[in-house]
Amino acid sequence: MITALRDGLHGLHLARMALVAESKALRLAGRKAEREKVWARVEEITAQIEVTTRELAEHMLFPCPFCGGVAKHTFVMDDHWCFCTVCGAAGRVRGTRQHAVDAWNTRTAK
Repeated sequence: MITALRDGLHGLHLARMALVAESKALRLAGRKAEREKVWARVEEITAQIEVTTRELAEHMLFPCPFCGGVAKHTFVMDDHWCFCTVCGAAGRVRGTRQHAVDAWNTRTAK
């Protein structure tokens, strides 16, 4: 899922850059009506980028709150949890990946 979101986000950025360039060319050519249509599409893609960025952040694991190490998700059967690959700190077992990620990302060092 994270890979798909990253790939989608990359595609949106590329499309936005191409449309911005097209908008600039239309502005220089004095084609205002066409430029406004292209710019409206730029604004739509910008909104899609913001949504995708938020979705991606929801699925990513924050660094370990204790040592700053890289966190990983693992599961056995229906038990999901996250742990630090450096110090071994582990989050609580949850029923879904997303719940385990959410639990890990809201941990604080004690």
